[in-house]
Amino acid sequence: MREWVDVHLGERIREFRRLRGISQAELGKRIGVSFQQIQKYETGLNRVGASRLWRISQVLETRIECFFEELVKQRSRNPASPDARTLRIAREIETITDDTLKKRVLDLVRFMARQPQS
Repeated sequence: MREWVDVHLGERIREFRRLRGISQAELGKRIGVSFQQIQKYETGLNRVGASRLWRISQVLETRIECFFEELVKQRSRNPASPDARTLRIAREIETITDDTLKKRVLDLVRFMARQPQS
């Protein structure tokens, strides 16, 4: 029987894996399991053990807390821990091939980050 927390964790693994552009096969290879096992983790069919989740977080360059952040009422807003939206933005910026344009976009983001929030 699938537990809701296992389903949530699986959905977050899938989300971060896709944001990083990593296939199920590649993630499985890098943590030492089959892609079928990754599928089972992502659907919540199989539970992810602590040591396995640690390895997944290392491969996906994501803090473990990020997998559970929607389950926790009070979220930590640590800028060193990117959320899904931040990762999407970063991934889009990385697709810019013109170095000058990329620098301008980054400068704009830095400028906007320093503005007072309304």
